[in-house]
Amino acid sequence: QIENYKKGDALLLNIHITHHAGTTFCAAMKHVGNTPEHACNNGDDWPDSVTQHRPWEYNETDRNAIELRKVYHFISWEFGKKPRSPLVDVNWESPHLVSVIVMKDPIDRRLSGDGGINRMFGKEEERTEEQWEAFAKYDGSINFMLTRLTPDHCGEDGENATDTCLEQGKDLLRRFTYILDVRCIDEGLEALAGELGFSLPAVGKSSGKTSVTARERIGNDDIYDFIVERNRRDLELYEWSKSLSLVNCSALEDENSDSAGNGGGHEFVDENGTDDDIFTSFNETHDFDDEFSAEDYSVYNNETGSKETPDLVGEKSSQDIILVTNNNTDNNRFNNHEDVRLLQIENYKKGDALLLNIHI
Repeated sequence: QIENYKKGDALLLNIHITHHAGTTFCAAMKHVGNTPEHACNNGDDWPDSVTQHRPWEYNETDRNAIELRKVYHFISWEFGKKPRSPLVDVNWESPHLVSVIVMKDPIDRRLSGDGGINRMFGKEEERTEEQWEAFAKYDGSINFMLTRLTPDHCGEDGENATDTCLEQGKDLLRRFTYILDVRCIDEGLEALAGELGFSLPAVGKSSGKTSVTARERIGNDDIYDFIVERNRRDLELYEWSKSLSLVNCSALEDENSDSAGNGGGHEFVDENGTDDDIFTSFNETHDFDDEFSAEDYSVYNNETGSKETPDLVGEKSSQDIILVTNNNTDNNRFNNHEDVRLLQIENYKKGDALLLNIHI
């Protein structure tokens, strides 16, 4: 699929769940090549031989993708409503189709709002408790993703949606070429560009976090918990999808926290040169197990650059330190994950590091 896209023989398709960064995705793809002018969903140059209905049937996927690629490099299928036919029926394994879906926290999606929601329940910042309660009970947005991704729209069962329903959603996501996470959509699109061999204009990077949580926006724990319970299967699907995302947004958040200081914390380095993120911050004291002794470990003071011998039994006060073993002859004065990673790679190339698979 990827090679065919690069050669002009495969179409790039976004499976767009409403409020899942479809506008951002479409705008970025317009910088790359021709796309349908109407929100990337349809356009005046659409070939007469290709239906504008979506999703496609299995046997028409190849032909439609090939014909559309002659005109567009990218299209989008937006699903604000339930698909007219099951998405599982599309030939997602077609060599002429590169499929992408952007995933989003379902509670954040629920709060994205639009004119219709505001007319029914009032604007978020003006919503009364009674309006919030009606908003929470609204059936139109229950498990919004699973309701659109599964053949029988089983997400509509809300808190009663089964494990089978969740597994159906996972099975479909596995068939897509790429999954992106909306929390770091800019980095995701940049990574996608690298995969598919095109470039995008420079944009500011996603922060990876919203400044106000969904719980804080709702302002009522009972209502928030009620919404979470009704959408728990969507939440489980979203959390699971992070493991398949092209970019790990959580890792980016960690990097952003480290670069911002985050209390002056540092990563610990063990005798294998790997990082241990159990102690990421020294804003509090930690109890060191008495099985460790000062003979086993040393401390580098980052301010003085000197190697010190700590007392690891009992409490250790806050310091700007990195922990390394005395047995390691290299200077393990690492300030971030990247330094460690680069040394590991170089040592492996020289025959001084072991490649280990942590096999689940």
